[in-house]
Amino acid sequence: MKPSPSTPPPSAPAPPTPKVETPRESICRIARAKLRDQWLEKRDAISAGLARDLPDSAKQRSDAERDAHRTADTLGLAGRARRGFEDAYVDLRLRRMVDIAAASQTVPIEWSRILASVQSLFVDEDALVQRELGNKALQRYRDSEKDGRITILSIAATYADADWDDTIAGP
Repeated sequence: MKPSPSTPPPSAPAPPTPKVETPRESICRIARAKLRDQWLEKRDAISAGLARDLPDSAKQRSDAERDAHRTADTLGLAGRARRGFEDAYVDLRLRRMVDIAAASQTVPIEWSRILASVQSLFVDEDALVQRELGNKALQRYRDSEKDGRITILSIAATYADADWDDTIAGP
């Protein structure tokens, strides 16, 4: 239907008001950009280290055992419960590292595959803790792993050219 001559034309929507960054948002933006630049500068060295270390099954077992012991300490496990949890943790880690190691051996390295595999590993680790020890232990575990996980995920996301916020978002 055509507007009548006496009907004024619809007005254009007002332009959105630009959001002004708070000082905290500004420093976070600057720090993220700086960190991303530093990781990009170290890409060759990090890639070479992963390509060397990830297929090393003895190193992977040693790292998994170290992390299992640290996690058991964090969660206050002792005795048979500790040994059972550590064994399950090491088995899980070793199974999941196979795909991550394989992605590190391609040329170029398959960073998107590494990123997805690491995300899946973290989900599986969380599921193991929750299944074996419950929700309170899971929250303690996530809190203890948060900084390390965010670092690993944001490095992999940088190299996979993925958005950090989407990558590190988790439960």
